[in-house]
Amino acid sequence: MNRKNENKLRPPLLGSILLKWILNKSVRDGGIGDLHEKYILVYRDNGRIKAWLWYWFQVFHMAPQFVIEFGNKNISLIGNYLRISWRNTKRYKGFTFINIFGLALGIACATMIFLWVDNELSYDTFHDDHENKYRIIQQYDNPTQTKKVPFIPGKAAQGLRDDFPDILVLTVLSQERDLPVKYKNQIFFEERHIYADRYIFNVFKAEPVKGSLENSLSAPGTAVITESIAKKYFGDTDPLGKTLRLGEYDYNITTVIKDSPPNTHVKFGIIASINTRSEHREWMEDWEGWAFRAYIKLTPEIDLNEFSRKLKTYITDNAGENNRQEGTERNLSLERFSDIHLNRDVDFRIEAAGDRKQIYIFSVIGIMILLVACLNFINLSTARSFNRSKEVGIRKAAGAVRTSLIKQFFLESVFLTFISSAVSLVLIFLCIPWLNSISGKQLTISPYDLKFVLFYIIIILITGILSGSYPSVFLSRFDPVRTVRNQVNLAGGKNNIREILVIFQFAISIGMIISTLMLYRQLDFMKSQYPGFNKEQKLVVKFPRLALTEGRSEVIKNEFLSHSDVKQASASSGVPGISTGRNDFWLTEDPENRQIMLNLLIDHDFIPLFNIKMKSGHNFPESMKLEDRRTHGFLINEAAVSALGLNSAEEAVGKTAGYNRIPIIGVTENFHYTGLQDEVEPTVMSLTAIFFFTVTLNIQSEDLGSTISFIKTVYNNFYPDYPFEYFFLDQQFDMQYKTEEQLMKTIGLLAMLGISIACLGLFGLAAFMIESRIKEIGIRKTLGATSPKLILFISIGYLKWIVLANIFAWPAAYLFIIRWLESYANRASIKWDIFILSGLAALFIGLLTVIFQSIQAANTDPVKSLRCE
Repeated sequence: MNRKNENKLRPPLLGSILLKWILNKSVRDGGIGDLHEKYILVYRDNGRIKAWLWYWFQVFHMAPQFVIEFGNKNISLIGNYLRISWRNTKRYKGFTFINIFGLALGIACATMIFLWVDNELSYDTFHDDHENKYRIIQQYDNPTQTKKVPFIPGKAAQGLRDDFPDILVLTVLSQERDLPVKYKNQIFFEERHIYADRYIFNVFKAEPVKGSLENSLSAPGTAVITESIAKKYFGDTDPLGKTLRLGEYDYNITTVIKDSPPNTHVKFGIIASINTRSEHREWMEDWEGWAFRAYIKLTPEIDLNEFSRKLKTYITDNAGENNRQEGTERNLSLERFSDIHLNRDVDFRIEAAGDRKQIYIFSVIGIMILLVACLNFINLSTARSFNRSKEVGIRKAAGAVRTSLIKQFFLESVFLTFISSAVSLVLIFLCIPWLNSISGKQLTISPYDLKFVLFYIIIILITGILSGSYPSVFLSRFDPVRTVRNQVNLAGGKNNIREILVIFQFAISIGMIISTLMLYRQLDFMKSQYPGFNKEQKLVVKFPRLALTEGRSEVIKNEFLSHSDVKQASASSGVPGISTGRNDFWLTEDPENRQIMLNLLIDHDFIPLFNIKMKSGHNFPESMKLEDRRTHGFLINEAAVSALGLNSAEEAVGKTAGYNRIPIIGVTENFHYTGLQDEVEPTVMSLTAIFFFTVTLNIQSEDLGSTISFIKTVYNNFYPDYPFEYFFLDQQFDMQYKTEEQLMKTIGLLAMLGISIACLGLFGLAAFMIESRIKEIGIRKTLGATSPKLILFISIGYLKWIVLANIFAWPAAYLFIIRWLESYANRASIKWDIFILSGLAALFIGLLTVIFQSIQAANTDPVKSLRCE
């Protein structure tokens, strides 16, 4: 028999090892041999898998008897170990408290980080068969630009259903933000509102509370709502059969579903039938545009590579002639449900994307903090070893073998670990609401969550093994003769490892403090930089769809301007910080160089109100008419000039754009429509009124409440059936830095926990070193050393380790910051003050930690410390 076949006939290695432990010595060899022979017979008759299952069944079948026999033999011994552990716990209350609390803090911190990471990685995995579900991405490619968007034309969606039999289900949806929703006298602007076809619940999981999901959106004018929406509009009454007015259409409620879980990128609120609105039906017949988001479910046995190859050129093959002439390709690709949240390459997201870098960073931090907590446990456990050295010596002299001592000390460590784990659960329950408020998550823990329970058990086992192994071996190795004679050297030799561990702990903590300070500096830098427009004293009023037409917008603006505190007014399709549309833009003379640019519809007063500087040309003149569906001129910014391949702003003025040859009349200086995390986006502004949604007012008022009350009155006079909503532009614009704020607060919290645990480690090392040198301190005091000199002598020895920790932490933190800042287009400068400040903070905290014990040691009566001499 060759070696390969021989290896196949061997039973599972781990199972064989377990059997050696389980079986009694008298029957071990024969029993294992018989099982091996039987395994070969089962393998030949039924195959490897069944033979493997059979063998493991035999192992587990014998395990209970082994546990019973082991328990009967060792229960009294284990009980004795536990009694000794409890006595030592009560005897050294201070050490025990610090040990338990420090380890509990580390376990709690690691667990909360696990909850956050698991939440990020579990987005959209709760949907049934999520591994076979995908979002379709459309990629625009031209010689100068690549753009990925989660939209496909309506005609392509219908064609995919007909032409790809491997697509089991395809659903399309369209989102409209801030849609006015009315029921009787209640009116709200709803954010979580989508239009969808009848297949949506075959792709997205939803649990009906009232009504049925089947055919719930088949008929025009039907809608499905969530429990929270039902409560908001209908209270405790049954919403089925009632009507909500969404914009200009009425929808009959057919079904109520449970609210969406927090870890999904599509959070339901109101789902209305996509067959109702006429424009949706028109878009379904169009091969152009970005009308719909499409999601599909594929057959499990599909050849994904072959399917993706055919899908890629589907639009180009069916409607790509114009694109080929213009030098643009439109390719389709698939994106797994589980990848949607963390894929930052796709624009026009329904909600902000996650960040894989943050997941890696927090995972490493969690591991490091747990490791630091375990090292602290080891430090504190070995620090009190001097007090137990005589116990070990006497027990060895009485005949105790080293293995029994290892078992006892290991059990003590595991005992404390279980207590720490119980305390950590309390800490987690107390800190979860705080963590949620900082991170913006909705993290929860449940004893019914198998993933959380398994993680927690694994954490306890790993922590118990890490924390218990070294102390048990260390304490059990003492020589009985030397320990009884007080000749044990606890401070020298290999014990220098403790000093290295403290350096390691403080280096991690200092690195996190530096990162937090740099995050704060970057955040402050982005908020304080001038974005290219004036965002101060700007109040933005939101208006219903199609409310601000060409004539009506001027009438409403004039009404607002009649108040003396309203200095300027401008209507537009959006304002900086608020998502707006993007379209193709190209010069008439160069149709192949098509660029996707931010498309802003504005009136004549937008540029002066926001104080946007002109680089070349001029603003829209008052003589240029504002119309609903056409423009007579464009303004572009400097970034658009570069994107179009022009050499200067002056060169751009006078050129025409698009097939209609509309002139570019001016070029503005660059301004940030989105946050300063990104480069300035190429932007085109046109004088068109059809999609005005906001009116921005420049307010100069000492009585802001009265001014807002006036603005509300004007709004209600024009639109009494719609809610009045407004916001201040500076606050809304700064909301784009929410992710950075959450990250800063979270890492700041972890840095605080890390430095706290590191201080416990320093406390353990200080206690260990002082206890081992107590006689030296007594002799120095007897020879005339004063308490202040002794305190300085003792403290300097420990603080040098924090200085060394800074030396190691600073380069590592600098490299991390450099790498992290690469993701920002506009970066704050890295100055050495944050490194010095972090180092001084660590030194100060370390000094406070050590000085208490230094004072206590310096004030100890030398007679007591030298009594044995």
